[in-house]
Amino acid sequence: MEGGVRTTGPHACTFRGSDIRIRLLMARAFIMARGFIIRQQLLMGVVDGFARLRHHLLIVAGLRLQIQKQGWQSAHAELQLLLHLMSWGEHTKKHAVGTI
Repeated sequence: MEGGVRTTGPHACTFRGSDIRIRLLMARAFIMARGFIIRQQLLMGVVDGFARLRHHLLIVAGLRLQIQKQGWQSAHAELQLLLHLMSWGEHTKKHAVGTI
């Protein structure tokens, strides 16, 4: 026995207590780092989603303002609004499939 660690026999231990603690600390640090990366990716996804939503709302608000100024006779602005809403719906549906 060296330093309280059995080195021979059926219950031999090749790691000292400090070696095991270091390995446990390394495993814990890896798990914490992985959790941080996952949280950061989720946060970036939320931020990206809000940026897309803001962009969509600005487009809709601009088109609605254009329609209000020109009246509902502006078929071009109405068509633009309708097409944008349809494409936004398709885009949202496509990206919602891959989210958590």
